[in-house]
Amino acid sequence: MGITVKSVSRQPQSSPDRRSDPAYRRQFHTLERREWWLWGLSASVILILTSAVVILALPMLSSEKSLWSRLSLEHSVRGLIGAVLIFDIYALYQQFALKRLRSHLETEIVTNLELQQQAEWFHQLSTTDPLTGLFNRRFAAEQLRHEISRAHRYGRRLAVALFDLDQYKQINDHYGHLTGDEVLREFAALLREKSRASDACARYGGDEFLVILPESAENQAKRFLERVGRSLEVNAGGRKIQLGISAGCAGYQEGDSAEALLERADQSLYA
Repeated sequence: MGITVKSVSRQPQSSPDRRSDPAYRRQFHTLERREWWLWGLSASVILILTSAVVILALPMLSSEKSLWSRLSLEHSVRGLIGAVLIFDIYALYQQFALKRLRSHLETEIVTNLELQQQAEWFHQLSTTDPLTGLFNRRFAAEQLRHEISRAHRYGRRLAVALFDLDQYKQINDHYGHLTGDEVLREFAALLREKSRASDACARYGGDEFLVILPESAENQAKRFLERVGRSLEVNAGGRKIQLGISAGCAGYQEGDSAEALLERADQSLYA
């Protein structure tokens, strides 16, 4: 099982389009300011019109009812009615404008959420093996280089473990590919169960699996191999299938490349 690491570019992280977030905040603040401004203007106009009506009604309440007072009151009332109509039209226009703005923002938010979900889905496709749910080879190679760089820079421990399912081809040929797929899924579930949250489990090839063990020395990686075991029993289609597991591990040594580290783990597997 010769294993090499191909050069890959870092996968883009799944995240919403952050460029639109400030725009959302500005538009929401604008909407909020316009609503408060319209409310304040309405309250002010109501107070002003009420005061004007009271002031203009005072001559009518007095004993003096001159022609000038009646004309002045008549024109004032007409002016107030016109002002109220103009303000009502303006308030309705502002309400329709706010409604359009809110609808536009809701549409943009829904669109952004859909784009975010699509980005997360594409990111998952680019980093995950669809059959087992583990990381794929591309992501594992990138993650291993990252962990080697961290181990070299900060003097941290690092180990890798390789697994190969014995007689997997014969299982595929004898029982069919559906059974073979079930075997891979069962072994992937076993790796997830025995590994830590900080470990990265990946399907590295057809029936080859890689586990990256940060903050682990080679002796800790050997104990991990013991926890996984040397055999696996799978219940596929009512049939119990027993198969062996070949495993090997290696610890990071100063100056190791990803290829060198995996090569030692590969030699350990065959030994």
